[in-house]
Amino acid sequence: MKRRSWLKTTLCVLLACAVLGTIVSGIIFAVNKDKAYAYATIEFSFDGAAEGIAPNGYAFSILDIKSDAVLGKAIAAAGLEGKVTPADVRLQMETTGVYPENIVEQMTSYESLLDFSANREVMATVYHPTLYSVVLYNGFEPKLSDGELKKLLECVMDTYRTWFAEAYAAGANDIAVSYNLDDYDYPQQLTILTRLMEESAAYAEAMYEKEPTLAIGGKGFNNIAVRLHNLIDTEIARLSANVTINALTQKPKRLITQYQYEIDNLKNQLEKKTAQLEKIDALLAFYQKYEIIYLSTTDSLTKIDGNSSETYDKLVEERKAVADEITVISTSIDTYTQRLKDLTGETEEPETTGAAAPAAPAGKTDEPVEDKKDTAGSEEQTAEDGAVTEEEVAPSLSEEELAAMAEAAEQASKQAVADLEADIDHLLAVREEIMKDFAALISLYNEQQINDMTVTVSVVKIEAPRLLSGAFAKQTLKVAGPFCAVGFMVCLVLIIISRRKEEKK
Repeated sequence: MKRRSWLKTTLCVLLACAVLGTIVSGIIFAVNKDKAYAYATIEFSFDGAAEGIAPNGYAFSILDIKSDAVLGKAIAAAGLEGKVTPADVRLQMETTGVYPENIVEQMTSYESLLDFSANREVMATVYHPTLYSVVLYNGFEPKLSDGELKKLLECVMDTYRTWFAEAYAAGANDIAVSYNLDDYDYPQQLTILTRLMEESAAYAEAMYEKEPTLAIGGKGFNNIAVRLHNLIDTEIARLSANVTINALTQKPKRLITQYQYEIDNLKNQLEKKTAQLEKIDALLAFYQKYEIIYLSTTDSLTKIDGNSSETYDKLVEERKAVADEITVISTSIDTYTQRLKDLTGETEEPETTGAAAPAAPAGKTDEPVEDKKDTAGSEEQTAEDGAVTEEEVAPSLSEEELAAMAEAAEQASKQAVADLEADIDHLLAVREEIMKDFAALISLYNEQQINDMTVTVSVVKIEAPRLLSGAFAKQTLKVAGPFCAVGFMVCLVLIIISRRKEEKK
């Protein structure tokens, strides 16, 4: 009977302790009630994700999920405009990279492999997680319902995935030419097309190095580059030659002015280089080689060789370089002079403007000479010492003369201009066809790199602290458990004391 009595007493004490612990746990839970929160994960598995590199080759960051561009669209999609703002959501959002448990072991390096020392260095900056946890707390005022909180995080994750696909996808060049070519003359049109195709070809080559096996119908990025280079080397080269030889232009007056400017600019360069050449020749004419100095001391005579030979050789090399530059400048003057003659309709054959480089000072020869008979060219004469003198290259033309020459040139080239414009239109059509194939390859690349399998978003879950929740149950076990343990220990002590008293009796 006594044993049953102690058993009942013990059970009652344990029950009372459990009730007391539950009440205390409820009070603590109500006072320190945690915020409700929704959470989800996002994982990146495309090529380069482990290095923090997006498919377009740029570094990406999970912090972009907190940008106004993403949060603004997410709030609108969740129907919470006017209730929360991007700044409010940003304060309640937390993003954390998920690291493996053995990250420290993976990212440590021993300073020595021989002395077995424990010195090691953690290189945490070189690791880029591919799995991230995103938590959105319900700390808004007024608070959102659980459904609204969950809906908001779902919209944030979906909006970020869509934004990521747009922001970090490899971009495609414009299919159509973004410039209005009618605003430019024919030489400028060909220059613009050349630059555009060179940029696209370089981009295609870079993509081929990254994805050499990607192809549509057997045609990959290398095929795009080859086709673009072929257009540059054949069609554009042919059209440029046609424009130059036939002096085709939409505005002859402007082109005449441009050619005159180029000639005047080259004349100035030629004058400077000629003066520089004369100075070098003067130095070489009186330069002494093989300089030797004898330094006498009390007991010896020291011979010191000078470096005059090396200096002389450098002067000769410098003279050759200047002479070559004079040759190039003279040739350029000749070219622009001939273009100006073609444009203005002159039929007289130009005299040779002489592009030969000056000879070495040991055997003086004539410098480049521009014939005086060439009214649109540069006029150079060879002086007795080999220097080049300059005369007027292209006479200044009055406005009336320019207008008359421009009208004559325009009438003579109408048919050639029509043919040229047709060729340029055909060139644009061929380029657009190539760029369409290029855009299709870029689109296929982006689809392979960024999709639901490479940017994976988990199901959004919500945790809200309630009395009938797992969080409260865990806290109750932590609080009521010690109460019950103490009550049970007290009961055991009382039972032991009671048994000892009975044994003494």
